[in-house]
Amino acid sequence: MKSAVTTIFPGAHHRLCSWHLLRNATARVGRPGFLRKFRLCLMGDLEVDKFERIWTDSVEKHGLEDHPWIADMYAKKRSWSNAHIRGKFFAGLKTTSRCEALNMQLGKFIHNGYNLREFVEHFQHYLEFMRRRELVADYKFAYGEPVVKMKLEAIEQFAASLRRFIQERSSNYFGRC
Repeated sequence: MKSAVTTIFPGAHHRLCSWHLLRNATARVGRPGFLRKFRLCLMGDLEVDKFERIWTDSVEKHGLEDHPWIADMYAKKRSWSNAHIRGKFFAGLKTTSRCEALNMQLGKFIHNGYNLREFVEHFQHYLEFMRRRELVADYKFAYGEPVVKMKLEAIEQFAASLRRFIQERSSNYFGRC
């Protein structure tokens, strides 16, 4: 799937399904204490350094340093950890299974019993809703406050303000030419 996404949608970020990750963690590791921390690392609103602390502490506490699945998941953390995918656009689909999440989103617009005309009409409303969400996300990315990814928040905020300053100056300069 990852290579297909990269080939067909080169600018997209591939995200692993959290439902499958939790199921695999339960089957392969099966330690409730670790599973709670894994769920926090998977779905929690954590900064990268906090993710790293929780992950390292939990792996050590449960003696999983040499577990192959744990090592593989850590290597793939940029495909599943909210701390590492912050700022990426996923159309609001972050629940357990993306197929189920899509069905849930569609279910807000489309119901059983619609005839073909009603289905197409409501599906069109759904597409417009999703396109609006993407436009809002694009706008926030371009003009909103940046998503801070490091502990050096002051430096990142300064860089963002400097970027806005340069953009304003260049548009004023080129606007007079």
